[in-house]
Amino acid sequence: MELNNTQHKSFLWHLDFEPFTRHTFYGEQCPPFVTEENKVVWRRYLKKVIKKHLKAEVMNTPEFRDIELQIREEKLCA
Repeated sequence: MELNNTQHKSFLWHLDFEPFTRHTFYGEQCPPFVTEENKVVWRRYLKKVIKKHLKAEVMNTPEFRDIELQIREEKLCA
């Protein structure tokens, strides 16, 4: 079955804090001030902050463009 090229692919994002174990293969380790007691507060705060920045116009910022360039270079080296 051939996909229609005009179909728009959408993506989901998810933010959570999981305990770090030797079997953990994904994610970045949080700083030590993220604790069991405040991880829910951090998750809610970061979701709010991310939503403020998850806008099309952010793609025109120098910070976004720098990361975009880094990823292109990484793909060329792979």
